[in-house]
Amino acid sequence: YFAIARRVLGPVRVDSDVATLLEVYLLSVEAAFLRKSFDCALAFLDALDVLPLQDLQRGRVVAKRVQIFAVTQAPEVTLDYAMAQVRALGVRWPASPSLSRVRFAIWRVLRMLGGRDAREALQPSRVIDGRGLAVLLVLRQNAAVVGRVDGHLAVLITCYSMQYQLNHGYVVHPAFSVAVFAAYRY
Repeated sequence: YFAIARRVLGPVRVDSDVATLLEVYLLSVEAAFLRKSFDCALAFLDALDVLPLQDLQRGRVVAKRVQIFAVTQAPEVTLDYAMAQVRALGVRWPASPSLSRVRFAIWRVLRMLGGRDAREALQPSRVIDGRGLAVLLVLRQNAAVVGRVDGHLAVLITCYSMQYQLNHGYVVHPAFSVAVFAAYRY
C-alpha cells in the first residue's frame, strides 16, 4: 500500500506537499524496519532530506534514523549521530558528562519543582515547542544506546525531559520521566 501511495505522490521534491510525503515515507520506513529491510528504510529517510522540514518534522526523521542505527551500527556510532543532531537543535552536551554535571542537572530539576510534588508541577502542554520536542524525540529514541555507552548521559536525558515538561507542560503522560528521575535522585 505504501508503494502505491509513494507512486501516486510522485518523487520527493522541495515543492511537494511536505506533511503528506512525510507521513507516507515515515510509515514506509516503519514497515521496512519491521521487515528488517534496514537499507530500504534508510533510503526512504534519505529521500526526505531534500524537504524543507520544520524542527519537529526533522526530529521525527532523525528519531527513525536513530532507531535503525541502534540495531545496525555500533552504539558509539549511533550515539555520535544522535548527539550531533541534538547539537544542531541547540543542546550541547559532552558524550561523557561528569558526575558534577549530572548532580547539577538533578539539582536544577529539584529547584524547578520548588518543593511541589510532580502532580502539581506538571500540567498538560498548551503550546507545542517544536524544537524542544524534536530534541526529546531524538534523545528518547537514543535511550537504549545511551544506557550501553554512558550512564551519566542517561541521567542528563531524564533531567532534560523533566525540565522540558516543567517549562512547557507534558505532551504524553510524564509518569515514566518522573519515575526515572526519582530513581536517579535517590
